[in-house]
Amino acid sequence: MKLIRKRWESFIHACKYHLAQGLSVEKVALTIAIGFIFGIIPLPGTTIVLCVIAAFAFRLNHLLIQSVNMLFYPLQLILLYPFYKFGNKWFEAYPVNLPDFNSVKFSLGNLWGIIEKSAGNALLLWVLTALPISISLYYISRRMLRLYAIQTSGKDSPQL
Repeated sequence: MKLIRKRWESFIHACKYHLAQGLSVEKVALTIAIGFIFGIIPLPGTTIVLCVIAAFAFRLNHLLIQSVNMLFYPLQLILLYPFYKFGNKWFEAYPVNLPDFNSVKFSLGNLWGIIEKSAGNALLLWVLTALPISISLYYISRRMLRLYAIQTSGKDSPQL
């Protein structure tokens, strides 16, 4: 049992080291915010590519941004229906009647047709909601990470 505990602690320490890799608190907070914003985009299948592009563009940790992205994947699936429903209701460029998920007629073919017709409305609603949330998430996570770094290192200039 001691051996398992020692191996587990070693694994956790290695994960912390590789996730942080000497990044500043601001970079880690930015990685969390961008991973979140792309993690809930209402276009399934695009999140990984968008996170890779953002990580290259902003020089962020790829492992961390993909981990945050995958952490929010269940939330993306939960938010697909509201994004498409309220996007169509509010912007009405291409009104689409969304099927009831409990109905017998609902199929994946119906879902793909809905995504094709109303993705723009859902994306517009996503931009309007995800940007303010991700900006506030950036400042909250930056503050929490800064406090954690100061507490663990004892320095005034935190570095994870």
